[in-house]
Amino acid sequence: MAMGIMYNRLGELDFHNWRMRTNDATTKYFYTSNDGRLVEHDRGHYDFSIEALPKWEHRFIGVTATGLPIWVKKRTQYKYSGGQINHTVMPKDPAEVFTSDKHCKTEELTSYITWRRGKKKLAFIYLGIFWRLEAGETLKDAAKRFILAHPEVEEVFNARMERKGFSLLGESCIERRYLIELFEDGALIFKDDEAIIERENFFNYGLWAIMVAEGFFAKEGIKRVQCVNEIDC
Repeated sequence: MAMGIMYNRLGELDFHNWRMRTNDATTKYFYTSNDGRLVEHDRGHYDFSIEALPKWEHRFIGVTATGLPIWVKKRTQYKYSGGQINHTVMPKDPAEVFTSDKHCKTEELTSYITWRRGKKKLAFIYLGIFWRLEAGETLKDAAKRFILAHPEVEEVFNARMERKGFSLLGESCIERRYLIELFEDGALIFKDDEAIIERENFFNYGLWAIMVAEGFFAKEGIKRVQCVNEIDC
């Protein structure tokens, strides 16, 4: 879904450039910057996990209007950030990176600000949007609420249910698919003490997963990023 939605939003050329830039950043981290904390679990399925650092040790710059996290090493100036992991997605002008919503209001940015200021637990991050658990909700409940609250996503979700034949199996089957479809499409899901992302999508959408591994989400009690092919829901 997200691939199709981002393609529609950006157009073919900008979508290709966006995907290449995010892929470059996450691939660089995978191969060079996890300090031996990456563990491969099943070579048949290529699952892996990255243990999270107990404390965030970088300089967090902020979030772009489209929900991309921007950070640099401590004591590094923004204009000299060529060697940073996320350099490929960093705007040329640091004024395009925000830590408040006073000068920029997008759902991606305001959802991050609301999470940072609030006390509700994160359910997942999808399309750059921080989605939190309401009282008494399960992750499946939160996924359904997200999809129904975003017509653009709901339209693609319904089309996929129709194409896969799930719509013929009844509402109970569709209820189970809400979370699975988000996971398979790149959502970073927060469950117990882990953040879980579909393995291949780590390389497409994994900047927030890297932030988990680097200790940014310590207040959520997250101890590792799990990159797997299937999610148990």
